[in-house]
This record gives sequence, structure tokens and C-alpha cells, in this order.
Amino acid sequence: MKHLQKYFCTIFLFLSIIIAGCKTNVGTSGNDTETIITARFTVTDGDGNPCELIQNDTVHSTTVKTDKARLTVNAQPFGAEVSIDGAKTRTKDFTFAANEDSKTSTIVIAYNGKTQTHTVKIRYNAGAIKKVIVTDDANKSVPVTFSATSGYLANVGTTKAKVEVETSESAGPVTIDGVKTNKKEVNFGSGEKVKKLTVAVIHNGVEEKTTVTITYSDPSLTPQVPVLKGLTVTNADDESQSFALSPLFQAYNSAYTIGVPASVSKIKVVPTVDTGITATVDGGEVQALQEGSNIIKIKTKQTESPTNAYEYTITVKKAGTGASSNAALKTLVLESGLSGISKPWIEAPATFAKATYTYTCKMNASCDQFYIQATPDDANAVMTVTANDSAPLILKSGENTKFTPLKGGENLFVITVTAADAVSTKQYTIKAIRPEGSFVLKTFTGTGLSDFYTAPFNEYKKSGVFGTKNFDATVSKSLASTTITAVPEFPLTTKMKIRINKDTEKVFNGSATVDLTKDMPRSPGYVRVQIILLSDVLVVDEYSPNVYTLWIKKVDTNAEAKNSLTDLKVQYYGNGYKFYAIPLNEAFSPAKTDYTLTLSHGITEIRVTATPESKKASIDGWQGEYTNAFYPPFDKVTIPVVAQNGDRKEYTITIKTTPVTTITIDNIVKDQIIDLSALPSEGLTVTGSFTNPSDVVSEIWVGSSGLPIQQEKGGKWVKAVITGSTTFKAVLPKAALSDLPNGLRDIKAGAFTIQGTAAALTRVPVTITGNSTPTATVIATIKSSFTIPANASMSIVALDQALYGKGEDVIFASNELPVRGMSFPTNIPLCGIPVGHECRVEVYIHEKILGRDVLLYYGVEKLLVQAGVQNSCELTLKQAQ
Repeated sequence: MKHLQKYFCTIFLFLSIIIAGCKTNVGTSGNDTETIITARFTVTDGDGNPCELIQNDTVHSTTVKTDKARLTVNAQPFGAEVSIDGAKTRTKDFTFAANEDSKTSTIVIAYNGKTQTHTVKIRYNAGAIKKVIVTDDANKSVPVTFSATSGYLANVGTTKAKVEVETSESAGPVTIDGVKTNKKEVNFGSGEKVKKLTVAVIHNGVEEKTTVTITYSDPSLTPQVPVLKGLTVTNADDESQSFALSPLFQAYNSAYTIGVPASVSKIKVVPTVDTGITATVDGGEVQALQEGSNIIKIKTKQTESPTNAYEYTITVKKAGTGASSNAALKTLVLESGLSGISKPWIEAPATFAKATYTYTCKMNASCDQFYIQATPDDANAVMTVTANDSAPLILKSGENTKFTPLKGGENLFVITVTAADAVSTKQYTIKAIRPEGSFVLKTFTGTGLSDFYTAPFNEYKKSGVFGTKNFDATVSKSLASTTITAVPEFPLTTKMKIRINKDTEKVFNGSATVDLTKDMPRSPGYVRVQIILLSDVLVVDEYSPNVYTLWIKKVDTNAEAKNSLTDLKVQYYGNGYKFYAIPLNEAFSPAKTDYTLTLSHGITEIRVTATPESKKASIDGWQGEYTNAFYPPFDKVTIPVVAQNGDRKEYTITIKTTPVTTITIDNIVKDQIIDLSALPSEGLTVTGSFTNPSDVVSEIWVGSSGLPIQQEKGGKWVKAVITGSTTFKAVLPKAALSDLPNGLRDIKAGAFTIQGTAAALTRVPVTITGNSTPTATVIATIKSSFTIPANASMSIVALDQALYGKGEDVIFASNELPVRGMSFPTNIPLCGIPVGHECRVEVYIHEKILGRDVLLYYGVEKLLVQAGVQNSCELTLKQAQ
């Protein structure tokens, strides 16, 4: 479960991949918090290909094979200033006049008064080999790419190919595999996939060697998921009479039950499929029925790939003569709760009786879950339930079935019981009222008191969560009394009481005068006011506190009146490691009280440090501290400075967050077919655009879920060239794409920060063809002993086990399915998995609770995928810890 979180957003994105960068500690800032400048340098040649940089402390060097090059500098933190050779820019282009020319640039990065200097040296060396040409048996040129580590790479779709090497005029003779020639024919024998040629050239008295690797791909079929598109069952003698499948049809439900009356002698089973899939009903579409259980098998397969198959089973229960017509319930138990915690009823439902068909109940206003447990009077009867007019679900006898989310007001549940005779039915209706209510005050004030309540209530309106219900306020000690007023959020269902100091609670109608001359016992100079909320629709417990406590501090108005700040600083939490200083948009001045601040999108915490001019002053609500933390959603931070005499001055910081970083692939569309054998000579070109409002994007990488990304572990993703301020281009070589078998795949692009974290991601589903890699289908049987909530979702994925062991999530196949209507055990086909690989199958069941995805159950299994056989595995769900 080490990469669990990836399944809870867009599936299988590479959120946790870190690409290492150059990091240098250069100083400190703000409260001695370290300021770290991080820099990344990229050099691309005239064709846009990245060049490998050699780093020696702050000196970086590389060699290009073209007479043009581009240097790009990315630096952090947010707001760092970059200069290249004295010009404020992050890119510089170079042109070389002659072979062996060199260029040297000085880069200065400045941030928060600190600087960092780097030197980049670029050398132009064209080398001896100008070009490698590869043609297939039809004399058609195929794309050839070059890698400093792998040499020249090409892929052909024929069993014969020709290689030709072109060299510079000053180069000596060429040898290929030790033979003096610049041309060689390549023949792939039976089962051969790869040919490697060693090319050597004498240049300036030095032998230059490289490798030409040619792979053979025989275009093959595109795997399809071999499931049904639809399934209907009717009376063969009267096709207007149809029979409901239980559960409802879903492509991945492989087992169904149907009840038919004793009068039906034959049924007609009609499966529907997509083009390319064949469905066969064993024994034909028309089936004669015997009394009792009748088993019908429906077999599907990909028309041109017989081993890519799936099977459905329908159990038809034909009622016998004299079968029971009892459609009553024997028991019915109802329950409501909050996040798995049972809550008492406000108005409990009536005691169950077989002949009572309607039940009304009112649950606690905080409840977000409703449970139904029922058993039929006749064990052979079948129960289904609909919730708020949704599709019917099977209600299993004696099992507690959860329904969530609930809507405000009436939630309608209808239980339908079908008797064993498959004719008689009864319906039980449940009306579950979810009322409105809370233990929250809408307003809470006191005459002569500082404003202690507006800010926390506004935070509650934004987040939906109320923080502490303990408050502090100040008042002149010369004031004899204050009028406390309060209004509950839901006045129709809420009553209030008030308690002053340790006096007895009294009924509170929203306004009461408090004597400020009487201090709280053992707390001189303070008066305590408590508002107790009582709700008609809520029950007080540890999760629902109902008491507000206000401490009123009496201050001397003739005391010191200093309530200004001498400094105001902000830090943000970045890079997952530490806090970084970020300046306000305006210069601080004690007389100025309103400021603005611009934050980069995705910041999860800021710290505000306010320094009063007097140690006798305090910051209201900060509990005696001068530094306070704030969390999103960011809007406005208020710093109320209270002088010793109670005078109050509010400083405010209005926060604006830059828009989210985005990235799109522009030249590849959803469901596009990519024929690897027909790609142009430059390979698969991927172009796109991105937004960078926070100036955090350092690199763009392009690849696929089916390719490893970590470069130090043989990654196949390609670093894109940023061709403009917001556009990019990358070429995925066939050598990398050949790892993507035919079938449903994707092309991905990610914008990464200089620390290697993903700032933005995009995924375009595509279909790959033209790859001869043999594939197979794995049937994953998911078994469960748990009652799974109907609103849950299932994520299932097949990964390369060998690469998984190296920390890479390379995905062969995946699916995201709703659990609603799914019956367990269920069989999920995963298509297009390359044979000969050990496959890791993972399944996760998650449910959205209180706005976030929560893992409920999971299962893992491994198997070796083989050609020409039915590959299957069983995963038994386990409860998440």
C-alpha cells in the first residue's frame, strides 16, 4: 500500500516521483528560518534534444552536436531573480561559428538579499557520425533517435532492414560489427526481436564507437475488454414480459439471478456486444426451463483472439407449483449515524410489524449515514431497496446495508419483497427525516466588548468546521455592565441558556445584561459568560459540544495605549520541508494597517509573526503568542492588537492565491489511435501548453502510465523542450513506446517543480497499434466477506511486479468502477498485459466520507502472465487498518 494515495485522485498519476535537482544552502531569513536557493540548468541542442550536464559544485559543462544551443535556468524559491551574463532572463540562445567552439555564461540567482553564482560551459563538437539511416524491407525510412547512453535506436515492422551510416568529410572509414562498410542488411530470424550493431569510425586519430539498436515489431491485434454491452431476458412465448436481473446488469457483474413464475416454460436470453466481441449463449438464446434452478452460461470473447474471453452465469429460479406467495418481512431494523458512530433518534420509527408498510423516523441532524437490516418472512423471498428513487439494490437478508450521502429533509427508502412464486410482491416504505440543526451561534456580541466572534464564524462559513468555542474579550473596567446578545444558526430548532460566572443557568432569549462588577471566583479582573445551546434535533455528546465560554477581561482605560506593530512578517510552508519568508506586497509601516499578499497555489500553511511596539500589548485571539498559523482556504488574516488600556487596532492581510498550474497535451486527442509502425521519422511528437502563474514550473516530462519515469532506474519518460513561455515539445522514441503493448494506453505530461514534485499533470487515453508484443487478459476475481457501501468505488490496477520492486508504478491495465449494483464475488477482466511478465494486481475499495476519500478494503495478488492460456487470480478483500 506504499502508493495508495495515487488511486484517490486521477488514477495512477506520478504525484510522489522526485527528480533530484541542485540544492545549495545560502543563508537564513525570517526568524532564523533557512532560505535555500535551488537551481536547475537545462541545455538543449538545435534540434531541441536535451544534453547531459556534468556538474562540479557550481560549474556545469556539456557538449552539443549542433551549431545552436539553448540554456534554460529554473530557480526557487518563488520570486527568485535570475540573471544570465548580466541580463535579467532565464533563457539564452547560443550560435557556434565553428566545430570545437565553446561558450561560457555566468548565472546569478538572487533572493531575499542572498545570491548564488553558477557557471555553464557549452562546447560544440559535431563528431564523426552525421546520420544513421534505417530502412525497412519496403525501402521505407523509419525514425532513428539518438541517446548518449544508448546510441542510435530504430524500430521496424518487417523482418528485414538496412542500416546506413553517414559521416563527416574528415572522418575515416566506417566499420560495422568489425567489417569495413557503412551499410549492412539486418535479418530477424524466428522469434528474434532485437539486433545490435557496433559502429566504429576513426576521427582525428581517435576511434569513436556507438551502437545501433534495431527492434522488430509485428503489428498485431488491439486487445478489447470481452464484456457484454447489455443483457435482457424475456418470456420466449411473450417477449413483452421481461424479467429483472438481480443484481442489475453491469458489464463486470458476472453472475445474475432471475425469478420466473411457474407458468413460464421458456425464456429468451439476448446479450448485446460491441463490434469485435462475440457472445454465445450455451444451448442457444431460447432456453426451456425446469422447476427449480436453471443455469445458463454466456461466453464472450474477442472475435480474433479466442483466449481473450469472459463468462457470465445466469441462475434462473423457476417457481414450483404451489410456491409460497409470502412477500412479508420478518424483521426490519433501522439505524442512523455519523461517520460510523451510531446516533440516537430524535423521533424513533414505530416498532416493526409485518402488516405495517410505512415507517417514519427523524434522525439526529448531524447524521450522514442510514442503515437498513431486514429479513424476509420466507427465506426464499428476494428483497431489493431503492434509496431516493435510485436504481434498486439487492438487500441481503440479515446484513446491515449503509446508505450515504443523505439529503436534507426526507430520505425515501422503498423495500420490495418478491415472494418465492416470483409473482407476489409487497413494499415497505421508510421516510427518514434529516432535519437542519447545529450547536453553532450565528452571532455573539457584547456592548462595550471587543469583537471576538466575527472572525471565527466567518472561518466556519468557509470550512464548515467550527474550531474552539472558548473566546476572550476586553472591556473598560469602568463599565459596570454589558448586554450580551446571541442568535443560534438554526433558531427554530435551538433554545439557549446563559450562565454568569458560577451562577445557576437561566433561560436565555437572546439578550441579557451582565454585571461586570462581579468577578469570576478565583479569577480577579475577569467575568465568565457561558451560552448553552439545546437543540430539538441534536444530541449532546463529545463530538457535538454545545457550550460557548466567553472570558471578559476588565482593563484600565488610563493605562498604556500603545497598540501598533513594529514589524509584520509572513512565511509559507514549502517543498515539504521548512518555512520560507515571503514579502508582503507593500512595505510595512506601523501606521499602515491594510496589506495584501500573493501566495502560490497549493500552499498549505502560512505563519504570521506580528511584533507589538509594547510588551504590554497583546494580539487578541492569539493566546499570548506573537506568531500564529493559518490554513486554506486563505482569504484575509486579521491581527487585532490590543493595548494595555483595551484600545484595539486591527491590521489586515488580504490574501490572493495565484491560479492553479495547468498542463495540456494539444496535438493528441482522446481515444486517438497511434500506430507505432506508421509513426513519422522523428518518432511520436507531443506538443502542449501549460500555465505557470506561480513561476514554479522547472521541467516538463512526457511519457505514459505504462513507462517508468525515474531516470536513474531506466526511465522511459522524455524531458520536453520548453519552446516558449507556455508551450513545450517532446519526442517519444519508438524504443520507449515499444514497451506499450497494443490496446488502451495513455500519453501523459507533467509539469514539475525544481524539487521534482508534480505541479500539474494531464493524461490523454489512446489506443496503441502496430506493436507485436504478445499480450493476454487476466481475470481478477474479487472476493469479499464484508458488506460494502453502495456509494463506494473500486480501483483495480495491474502493475509490472519487477519494476514495482524498484519503486516504479508501471501500469499494464487499470479500471475505476462504481460498487453500486456490483455483486461479490465479481470478475474483472484486465486486458493487454504483456506475456512473460510477473503481474501485480491491486484492488482498493474507497468511500467518500466527510468530503474525502477513505480506504475501506484492499487486496493484492501476483501471477506470471502466460500466452495462450486463461490467466486468472483471486483477491480476497482485507479491511484497511
